[in-house]
Amino acid sequence: MSAPFDKRRSLAVGRWRIIEILKRIADHPCSQDDLRDIVPDPKALSRIMAKLVLKRKCHMTTVQLYDLVDAPRRIYSGYRVNTPAHDHALTKALAALGYPACERGPMIQPVGVGEDVVRPDAVTLFNKKRNWEMDMGTEGYLEIEKKVKAYQGQASAVLWVCLTEARRQKLIEWTKPIHHFSFYALLSDIVGYPTYLVWKTASGKDKAIRFVPDDVTDQVPEGV
Repeated sequence: MSAPFDKRRSLAVGRWRIIEILKRIADHPCSQDDLRDIVPDPKALSRIMAKLVLKRKCHMTTVQLYDLVDAPRRIYSGYRVNTPAHDHALTKALAALGYPACERGPMIQPVGVGEDVVRPDAVTLFNKKRNWEMDMGTEGYLEIEKKVKAYQGQASAVLWVCLTEARRQKLIEWTKPIHHFSFYALLSDIVGYPTYLVWKTASGKDKAIRFVPDDVTDQVPEGV
């Protein structure tokens, strides 16, 4: 015989799910797929997200994502985003890494001086500060040059994530002044093998980088 329905527990679980969803989308623009670990039932998740949007607890936009093979998806976020496909691509990378402690969106402090000022796409905090650039292949040399000039005035590593090997090689070519603290990875490698040696230096050396304290693997060196 099945256990009797526990209304109090059901309400508590519902509240917990909403809190966890809001916490995640406060930092990370997410599709519903990115929230299934919180609410496994797709229909229940759709109802929850519709209510949150209706109550203006989050922003929602529909976008064709970077993979281009699926139908357009809804992207939910705690802040208004102007480039949802770009921001969601970065969410995929950070999700694969276990959602490390980071800053995203308006809370990030810009870097650089004068006209050469940029806001990193994300800043991860363990075990040291690292700036992230999610590159979708849409920016030309001048846009990347501005970022390079901005990052030259600070000392934290810059992690360049892109979609293709050809683009990675182009970024390496364009970022010579900051080669000494730049690392380059393909989004597909981060998603598929997050703790492996997926990051490359400009010289071609493979690196693995820690982003969470409990990420213990013999693939990861002491740090970069």
